[in-house]
Amino acid sequence: MKIALLEDDYLLKEHISRYFKLKSYEIDTFEDGEVILEANLANYDIFILDVNVPEINGFEVAKYFRDINLKTPIIFISSYTSIENIQKAFEIGANDYMKKPFELAELEIRIKHILKPLQGEIKLSNNNSYFLDKRILKKDNLEVNLTKVQSKILYTLIKNIGNLVTYETLREYVWENKDISFNTMATHMRDLKKKIGNNLIYNIKGEGYIFKKGNN
Repeated sequence: MKIALLEDDYLLKEHISRYFKLKSYEIDTFEDGEVILEANLANYDIFILDVNVPEINGFEVAKYFRDINLKTPIIFISSYTSIENIQKAFEIGANDYMKKPFELAELEIRIKHILKPLQGEIKLSNNNSYFLDKRILKKDNLEVNLTKVQSKILYTLIKNIGNLVTYETLREYVWENKDISFNTMATHMRDLKKKIGNNLIYNIKGEGYIFKKGNN
């Protein structure tokens, strides 16, 4: 499991980071909203966002995530305790809101609760299963060997299962905004389809791809 933490209080940021690393989580930390938006967002399983941070505040960061259809769970941590701020957080699309100060053990409990439905096996079809937490694809109970690019594509599609993932989103998440051609993307997609079956990934011409569960 990989966490992205947006927090500009150095001591709190280090305290949270140290706690989760000791618990065997991966965690990247960011001090301002502008920097976190430059990260490869698809790498993370959950975002922990402070509201009052430099450059771009946590609310704006979360709104951007939801505007680009990024469904990764978000927990706000904030000293803002008013009902108006809590309401705003959930209206944007937050999964939880914790008022500072809080116990780190409670934050971990809330993370586990939010991510529990995303852990373990996701049945994609009769003979395909995906394990989102480990990013492993199995076909007929055998692990499928995926290239690094194929693994990133599949992870991005399954995190947005049933929803359109645009070409621009794939370029950002998989190729980190490199100027790759549509033909290059289509080639990787074709090779991935060969490994999991052609009736799971659908191309929406001129827009992107949708992953749908099937019966193969």
